[in-house]
Amino acid sequence: MTGPIWQANWVYGGESVRQMSKATAVVVSATVEKIESGQPLTTPSAPDVQPIPTQKITFKTIKAIKGDPGPTFELFKNGSQTQWIEEDSPYAIGETYLLFLEKREDGLYLTRSPDGRMKVDAAGGLSVQSEGAVKKELTARAGDDVVAIEAIVKGENK
Repeated sequence: MTGPIWQANWVYGGESVRQMSKATAVVVSATVEKIESGQPLTTPSAPDVQPIPTQKITFKTIKAIKGDPGPTFELFKNGSQTQWIEEDSPYAIGETYLLFLEKREDGLYLTRSPDGRMKVDAAGGLSVQSEGAVKKELTARAGDDVVAIEAIVKGENK
């Protein structure tokens, strides 16, 4: 692994779980099944700018908490396994995540922000890469984070 080489100002960074739940159509627990290189992002008006690699990540749905992405779905991600945007490190096959997703016009999904991507551990605990509101919420909780987040999301659907 090389590491983060880009920084981004996330449009929806710093949102709470409740805010992300209201704003996204899909909240799902899913496991990474496949990682493929995508079409690099280029800047036609600045041909000297190095293209940014992208990836297409295939997930198997474990549980749809809000919305229904189907039994499997594909997620768009900027970066590669060796170069990525700060707070958006590479995925690994077999890892499970709780994801807050938006659907792109091309049918691929996109996480709302780095806060919308929470890695699930064996005990149901969640970890996020950013230092935003979600990390503060998770730190303040005791017990199974997935169950707590699911309760917040389901409360938004009533």
